[in-house]
Amino acid sequence: MAINTMKKVWEYINSILFEFRSCFSHKATFHWFVIAIIGFMLRSDHLGVTSIIRQLSINSDTKYLCLLHFFRSKAWKLEEILKKWVELIKRSNWIYREYGKPVLIGDGVSKSKEGKKMPSVKKMRQGSENSGKPEFIWGHMFGSVGILVGNVVKLFCLPLSMRIHDGNKTIREWTESEYINDSHVTRLVREAFNVAILLKESCYLVLDRYFLSVNMLKALKEETYGVGISLITVITRAKKNCVAFEKPTPTDKQIVRPRRGRKPKEPPKAGKKVKLMELFTTAASQFTKTKMKMYGELKEVSYLCVDLLWGEDLFQELRFVLVLVDGRKNIFVSTSLLPTPEKIVALYCCRFKIETLFKAFKQVLDGFGYHFCKAHKNKIRTIYTEYRYIAEIMV
Repeated sequence: MAINTMKKVWEYINSILFEFRSCFSHKATFHWFVIAIIGFMLRSDHLGVTSIIRQLSINSDTKYLCLLHFFRSKAWKLEEILKKWVELIKRSNWIYREYGKPVLIGDGVSKSKEGKKMPSVKKMRQGSENSGKPEFIWGHMFGSVGILVGNVVKLFCLPLSMRIHDGNKTIREWTESEYINDSHVTRLVREAFNVAILLKESCYLVLDRYFLSVNMLKALKEETYGVGISLITVITRAKKNCVAFEKPTPTDKQIVRPRRGRKPKEPPKAGKKVKLMELFTTAASQFTKTKMKMYGELKEVSYLCVDLLWGEDLFQELRFVLVLVDGRKNIFVSTSLLPTPEKIVALYCCRFKIETLFKAFKQVLDGFGYHFCKAHKNKIRTIYTEYRYIAEIMV
């Protein structure tokens, strides 16, 4: 019974891996791709390529360098593999749809690296509240986009893209990348938009409160204008000091013409300033009490939904949902005015799934246990080797 089950599992894995054959221009490169994937699945230690060679009992004298060369080979492109991976996910029944739309989850994760001469290593602020950790660290800053899969019983965040976002501006200039002037926030939005294009359907994108910025809204607007249709609805959370604006009243829009020789006064773009945290006190009587499912538990909450303008010099209309639960105050935000407050709260509660993904990726798979070696003494050859590895695989 167990043998038949394992046989079916490996047949299923084989069928998935064979779908990637079209992504490789050479048959031998595809074979090394399969070896690398199987090696990552079966390895018992985390020593990089050495673990794969040891676990699969491959002749290290002749094949070790061949496997190293696979990661720098020109016979495959990461964009083609990502495209095929999204296609396989779409054809399967894995995708979990919340209110009829797939849910994308994006976030950043940092990994400390002691090699300061390693490409893309930068100084970063340590976000942990643990006093035993240093305030600043050196390492790589990754941006990750995943998609929610599973069912109502158990949900998982399946990774789609995880690349280095900060500290590689020079490498982007070498490759003439389209992300040369993009920050970590804007690039994550653009990558999520590209995933929505591959899925060919509109999606929700759940982000942490760090991503609520004018640059994020501008990037979302630019991508929407380029495609001609809104494919992404961002769901995020606002900071406690968040300030929004009411819409200007008709009297405010009236143009006042001053005396001769002066230009007419332009109508204001926004009305009265509103401090959102103060609404928990000033508008307490307008809150609606109901029961919502938050993080798998049914809780009694009070909420207030308001549509206000947000962003200096942008003043885009956003939907704010002020939620009071168990004495805690939260402000959830949606870039679309269509989702109901219940939808916005339920979608944001799915965000922690990507934190579970990061934990498994770090502690179980050791996905960040990498290093870039200077294998050649020739300086030009060394720079080229590092550039190929960083620019085409991770950047």
